[in-house]
Amino acid sequence: AAEAEHRLDLGEVRYAIEAAATRLSRALAAYQLLRENGQLSLVPVIVGDLCEEIALGQQRHLAAQGVTLSVDNTVLDEWPLDRDLVSDMLNNAVQNAARSARREICLSAAIDD
Repeated sequence: AAEAEHRLDLGEVRYAIEAAATRLSRALAAYQLLRENGQLSLVPVIVGDLCEEIALGQQRHLAAQGVTLSVDNTVLDEWPLDRDLVSDMLNNAVQNAARSARREICLSAAIDD
């Protein structure tokens, strides 16, 4: 109903957000590699903790826009990640999603087989 009222196709919006996130991810990875002279800092990161950290950091900004951020995490273990790079990517993805969101954004992490 809301889609018709605002003339939005949520499938197209989701595709645009995912495409932007992919481009942003590549750009940030390249930037960090150049900035750090080609060195990533891979450490074990508890995925759920990282997602909650992003949600807490974004909460005030999103609340000012009337948008809530929920976390849907099914990953129970650690992943080797460059924490700063992934944090930057997730923060940027949430901020980009906020531009199109009306009420809610869901940050999810799962293993896709």
